[in-house]
Amino acid sequence: MWNSKILHLLSHHRQPGQPVLPAALSMTQITSLLRQCLDPAQPTEQIVDEVQESLRELEAQNEIFRAFGNRYCMAPPTLLALNRENLVGWRFRGDRAYLSLAHETLKTRQQPTEEKLHSGIRNFDRAKSRLQDRKIRLLTLEEVINELPKPQKPPYFLLQGHQYPLTCSELWQMSDVKQYVPTYAEQKDRWRSPTPQTLSSESLLRLPDETYLWFEAEEFYKIEPNAAILAMFYLDRCAQQPLRIVWANAAMNQLNLQNIWLPYAHFQWLRQLSEPIEGHRRVFFVSPANRPLVEAVFQYLGCDIR
Repeated sequence: MWNSKILHLLSHHRQPGQPVLPAALSMTQITSLLRQCLDPAQPTEQIVDEVQESLRELEAQNEIFRAFGNRYCMAPPTLLALNRENLVGWRFRGDRAYLSLAHETLKTRQQPTEEKLHSGIRNFDRAKSRLQDRKIRLLTLEEVINELPKPQKPPYFLLQGHQYPLTCSELWQMSDVKQYVPTYAEQKDRWRSPTPQTLSSESLLRLPDETYLWFEAEEFYKIEPNAAILAMFYLDRCAQQPLRIVWANAAMNQLNLQNIWLPYAHFQWLRQLSEPIEGHRRVFFVSPANRPLVEAVFQYLGCDIR
């Protein structure tokens, strides 16, 4: 709901004395400025929740950056090409203050507000060089995929200060606790009751209230769901038990993700490469042209897609 308004807002705030650089705004400032567009009677809590969700989406899509102090600013201007051979429909991402300059540089003959650009320069490398001279990046989607977060165990800096008050002896007395155990099974079936044999340093657990815990060096740590999902793929890789993804229907152009958890950024990119199928929750149509890119996302996560 707020994505386009947030992009417009952040792109129009520049650093004093350096207008080529965007300024960072706090969550409080962003919410306050957006409230001016709404009915004052709308509950503040609802606006805050909606704005936070939009900020998470934009950050996952590399449209914006988050800094210390819960501050946000525009990411550097970037154009995304499907591949080096495709010269139409390049998607603009990041600082919209550079959008009209990108149109001018590429000689698009389009409206300067269009965010899918058709290059008038018919050579990818020449276009990339001219854009680079104006501080605008040109990347293929394959290059963007390689910028996505890698499967990993939770970094130590995320664990610091998040110890969870639980001991192993207390764990065995709890009911409905599940441990992620990489094995030859669907992802949802890899969550199993922990045992002294399966619980080792570098283990992922889920409590009944959907709290995720990381166990390492005899300590339990509370982690965010997205960090837990990245850890799931990390554990798959360590155990050499890749998650199997199978294309659905005879045409091999549908993905059924109903029982599959993906990291937020990867899921957002898959959504941009596919179309939801009406009436089917988390089932997506992927065009033949986009299939190699979708497969590259899953392979990047260590999955076996076929």
